Order: sequence, then structure tokens, then C-alpha cells
Amino acid sequence: MAPPSKYSPEFREEAVQIALRSSKTISEVARELELNSETLRGWVKKHQ
Repeated sequence: MAPPSKYSPEFREEAVQIALRSSKTISEVARELELNSETLRGWVKKHQ
């Protein structure tokens, strides 16, 4: 069983919205938010 996420649902949703609205790559947005780029990429994929 996966451990609970250290990121709140609100943070995840905001990060996804920033990634979708930004002209930057997911990797660049993830770096700015101090996230692993694959984590953010997964959130975006799940959102879409």
C-alpha cells in the first residue's frame, strides 16, 4: 500500500493548473514548485 501523499489535494490541483496554463515545460514548472517532474507529469495526466 502506498504511503499517504505529502501534498494536499489543493496543492496538487494548483500545481496541475499552473502546469496546464504555463508556457513552460512540466519539468520547469516542477522545478519551480520543488517537485519531481514525474510526480507532476502523473498528476497532469490523471487530471486530463
